[in-house]
Amino acid sequence: MVLTLEDRDLICKILLSSYYIDEELKRLLKEPIAKYANSALTDDKIEEILNREISIYKDINKLKAKVNIFMGHVYEVLAVYEYNSLKNSEDILTIINPDTTSKTDLLHIINTKNKKIVVPGGDIKSGSPEYVLKQYEKLLRTKYDIPFVDYSGYLTENKHLLSKKQKQRLDLLFQEFPNKRPVQSKYSTLDLYKIKYDLLAYFGTGLLPLELEQSHKYFRIRDYMHREDREELVSQALKLKIDTKILSWNVLKDRNLNLHLEGSRGNYYTSFEGETVDFETDYWRDEISIEEQNRQALEAKLNSINEQKKTYKNFEVPNGTRLFKRFLKKAGNEIFQFIYHLNISRLEREIENRLRVRDYSMNVEEILDYFEEQDAIEEERRREYEDDDYSYDDNENDYSNHNNYKDEYYYSSYDNPIYIQEEERDVSTLDNDQRNSPKQHTVKPHTRTLKDGRKVSVRGHSRGIKQQ
Repeated sequence: MVLTLEDRDLICKILLSSYYIDEELKRLLKEPIAKYANSALTDDKIEEILNREISIYKDINKLKAKVNIFMGHVYEVLAVYEYNSLKNSEDILTIINPDTTSKTDLLHIINTKNKKIVVPGGDIKSGSPEYVLKQYEKLLRTKYDIPFVDYSGYLTENKHLLSKKQKQRLDLLFQEFPNKRPVQSKYSTLDLYKIKYDLLAYFGTGLLPLELEQSHKYFRIRDYMHREDREELVSQALKLKIDTKILSWNVLKDRNLNLHLEGSRGNYYTSFEGETVDFETDYWRDEISIEEQNRQALEAKLNSINEQKKTYKNFEVPNGTRLFKRFLKKAGNEIFQFIYHLNISRLEREIENRLRVRDYSMNVEEILDYFEEQDAIEEERRREYEDDDYSYDDNENDYSNHNNYKDEYYYSSYDNPIYIQEEERDVSTLDNDQRNSPKQHTVKPHTRTLKDGRKVSVRGHSRGIKQQ
């Protein structure tokens, strides 16, 4: 599909809006929330989950760490809009599961002849090829009943961007699970880049796509490569939240939806069939903020780690134990203590650091997912230029499969183009002899440091002109 500026304008407004679950749906969702939870939930906890406001601003601090981590949450809202506007029949409503630690990110509410039923809508996944592939395999083996929605495109339309080994692994999974293919988004890679650009541009300029186009201003993602720049972007985004709308999920079923970002947290309106949506601003007052929940979870996990370390440290062999058994028990305790420290030290350091700087943007499970994604990205970088799928053109400074996004530094979770435009060398003062190409020679694999300080791996290649 081709997104017009008007489409992009509406999508940007939808992503910026907040959503709530109406009372009828709350009663219907209590059982499914408990069913698809990763751990047992009390009735009070389920009630608290159902009262949560769903908004990308809840995860805005993740933008400081990495753009693609934040966009992973944004794509959940986008997927809901995609299902409700492009895929679902009139009898199906898709919403985001308010339980952020659930087995499924989305829930489909189906209106049958006799009653409404709720089924899992799927896990929305994006990231590097290796990360997405690992998550797909993990879901197949542990959550087979949950659909896998591929917003990276690596397992669907962009399979050509996988390495040879990754393609082989994917083919083997397809053979092993022939009836469980990834669900493909109707938005193309380029559509998703535009949506990502529009949202970040709004945070940076306060202008929606149509306004930005008419203003002739520009926004460059490359200007927000460094954390301090993204922190400034987050600060600007939070100032703009006052202009966002708060909607019922049902609104997204309207094919003629038209939103105006001019509401406030109390009595606001939308032009959905001329209807006014009203509710009290203290709707959220009884809700513990997501960041506060994350803080409590991090502190609880750190306390649990410390308690376990104390257990190992204070281990004592019962009196009367024979010498050999005493030795075995002590040795076993030392080994278990070492293994535990090896497995938990990275998480412990991360939690301590986050509590020290008061960064509560992630809970424990999200931190572990972040570690997994980072490890996959590092593995991908090591192998990236060893595969034939990737090319290096020294003359054009193009580390890419294609250069759709010239003049932009872009490393998306959906495809791999990285284009760096460097200043052209001034050769006007060189003699003709100096301009001649060198003799044919081979450049060995090496690491190149770019002007922005990043290091890029360059695979071995031939240069120069073969002498006759």
